[in-house]
Amino acid sequence: FASRTLMLVVSDGDGRGGICLQLVTASGSIKTETIVPQVHGDRVTALAMDPIGNAAGQGGVGGEVAMIGSADGTATLWRFISSQFLPLRPRLRLGGHVGCPIHAVTVSGPLNLCASISSGRCCIFNVSNGALVRSFLPPTEGRGDDVEVRFASCSAICLSQQGYIVVVCESIPSGSKATASTTKTGKSSSSSSSSSSSGATPVISIELYTLEGVRVGSRDVTDRRDKAAYGAPHKLIPIIGGKAVMACSSRGMTVHR
Repeated sequence: FASRTLMLVVSDGDGRGGICLQLVTASGSIKTETIVPQVHGDRVTALAMDPIGNAAGQGGVGGEVAMIGSADGTATLWRFISSQFLPLRPRLRLGGHVGCPIHAVTVSGPLNLCASISSGRCCIFNVSNGALVRSFLPPTEGRGDDVEVRFASCSAICLSQQGYIVVVCESIPSGSKATASTTKTGKSSSSSSSSSSSGATPVISIELYTLEGVRVGSRDVTDRRDKAAYGAPHKLIPIIGGKAVMACSSRGMTVHR
C-alpha cells in the first residue's frame, strides 16, 4: 500500500462489529491505528481485499478495496486510496442475506465485482454502486430429496477473471442431521447420528458457477481414504489468469482447472 512503503492491515476491531485499520511500516512498527466501532451489528466473520487502479496495474487512482462480512447478515465495502487518510465509515453497505450470517466474501478489482455467501445464498454485487447483480441458491440437482445442500461454513470463495465464481458446498444426508427435542422443563436437547453408525457422511464439494448463476462444474473434495482429496478448503485462490483455482485446506493444497 502507498507505493509499497506501507502495509495496510484491516482486521476485527473489538469482536462486536467494529474494525481495526492499521498502517505498518517496513520495519514492523505501527504508523497509524484506528478502530472504527459499530460498523456492523455483530462480529466480523469474513474479510477480503484487492488492489484497484494503479496498484493493480491499471489506470486511475490506485489503492485497495476491502469487503467485510458480518454475522448480522450484511457486508460493507471500503476504499483506501491514501496513507494520509483512513476512512471512518464504509463506502457502501450491502445486504441480500436476510439476516443470515455471512461465511465468506471475495472482491475482484478487474471484474469490478464482489460477492458474499451465507449458508443459503450467494450474492454478487457491483463494486462501484453496490447494486445486487445476481444471487443464487445452493445446487439441488442430482442430490435427492433426503439430502440437504448448503454453502459450507468456511471462508473459501473466489471470483475468476474468466467470468466464474467458485464456492464450497456441503451435502448432508438426512441420517446425519441433528434432531432437537424439548423436554417438559423447557430445555432443548439435541442428538445426531454418527457417521459410523448411520453411514451418512457429509459430502464437501467445490462448485463452479458462471457469473449468471449457472452451475457448470463440481468436484468432490470430501476427506476420505479412497479419494485423493483434502477436505473442505479454507481459502480459494484464482491462478493463471483465472484459468485455475488453488484450494488450500488444513490437509494440503490442490489445483483445479
